[in-house]
Amino acid sequence: MTQQELWNWMMDGNAVHEHRTATAVLAREIHVNRWNGHGKPDTREVWTKGLRVNVVMASRFGDVGITDDLHADYGYQHRTQCVEASLCGGGTYSPDNLLEEITPTPALTPKPAT
Repeated sequence: MTQQELWNWMMDGNAVHEHRTATAVLAREIHVNRWNGHGKPDTREVWTKGLRVNVVMASRFGDVGITDDLHADYGYQHRTQCVEASLCGGGTYSPDNLLEEITPTPALTPKPAT
């Protein structure tokens, strides 16, 4: 699966209110700020090439959110651009080409209504 296909697949899930996640491998090293809570300083981390990450969010701006927590359903430390996108005001973003070996995970089982 390519980054473009990943973003499309995740956005298709958003359209039908189905939360989707995937795993991927980093194609290069990145620097990440980990949020430690309100009033606490972020922790600066280096994620190395080859690290498996969890893709937990896709936005309408063409990016996805990733975390190093492979068990997380929500919450991310870094956003990476997957598709070319133009914003109002003229800004254009190009894909970061950060993710490879992308594998969709099975859909989350909906929790029964209480």
